[in-house]
Amino acid sequence: MGVNATLSNPSSVTGTTTTAAAVSASTQAGAPVPQITRMAVEGIRGADGDMTWAGEWSPSTNYVANQVVYYEGSAYVCIQGNSNLRPDLNTTQWTLMVQKGDTGATGATGAEGATGEKGPVGDTGPAGPTGATGISGPQGPQGPQGAQGDAGSAATVTIGSVSKVAGTAAATVSNSGTNQQAILDFEIPSGADGAAGTAASITIGTVTTGTAGSSASVSNSGDTSSAVLDFTIPRGDTGPSGDITWKGGWNASTAYGINEAVYYNGSSYVAVAANTNVRPDTDTSKWNIMAQAGAEGGSIGSMADTDISPSVSDNALLIYQNSSSKWKDRNPFGTTYGDISINGGTF
Repeated sequence: MGVNATLSNPSSVTGTTTTAAAVSASTQAGAPVPQITRMAVEGIRGADGDMTWAGEWSPSTNYVANQVVYYEGSAYVCIQGNSNLRPDLNTTQWTLMVQKGDTGATGATGAEGATGEKGPVGDTGPAGPTGATGISGPQGPQGPQGAQGDAGSAATVTIGSVSKVAGTAAATVSNSGTNQQAILDFEIPSGADGAAGTAASITIGTVTTGTAGSSASVSNSGDTSSAVLDFTIPRGDTGPSGDITWKGGWNASTAYGINEAVYYNGSSYVAVAANTNVRPDTDTSKWNIMAQAGAEGGSIGSMADTDISPSVSDNALLIYQNSSSKWKDRNPFGTTYGDISINGGTF
């Protein structure tokens, strides 16, 4: 019968060579088959000389002739120096010595070995998914009363808007603020129109001059439908005191001081504040009126200078004398008075 030999580790090959015939005889006699550690196979004659065992083939080793290696279970002898040439692919550089045999049948199961030592505890696995919610348990007993909390802030109430709505609508109130700061907005329906009232009358009653510096006032001495308004108007401030100096006709180029009097357009004025080029009839803060121009008188007829006796010069003054109830002619540089005669009559 044929025998397949497996070279498990050629580096440990020792002992004698066992022939195929010896193996066959042992098998027929019922004796156990000896372990084949090395088997010679006649093949191609290699190079002369001793073979050198080089161990497992390595791509980085430089091999020379007669070096033996094993590769993937088979043994090869180098017949030509090489490097990085696989023995199973390059027959020019390598010769197969022992072919790897087929895998043998599985042997019988051996006896169970002793229990080994307990290994270390493994890492904790990831958490599993959350289970379904269980059924609610019965309600527990009431707990003890807690401590009293802090006092809250006082609420405020403010009136917001008050709107009139149609008389058929209902009155409403709403809060446009918060529970703590309420703003109440009201909607109030209008009532029915009342009867038309009588027209009120207003009449000016008394007008009284009050003391200087007091406030003006008005009061109603009548009623709400027939008002009678009484006015109290304070006296004006007292003007400046002192002698008044007559300055003649007002002149725009003259600088006037306080208490200087002028005439303008038939009226006389006194200065209450120093000014220049301020017309007396335009600014009451600078001028006070002393004598208002009167209405124009009627005609007394035509007359010539000769009708006036004595003749009145440009510098003459006409003075009304109360004792005689007559107008008199007085020279500004004299002290005597003379009667004025117009058309033969004195007046």
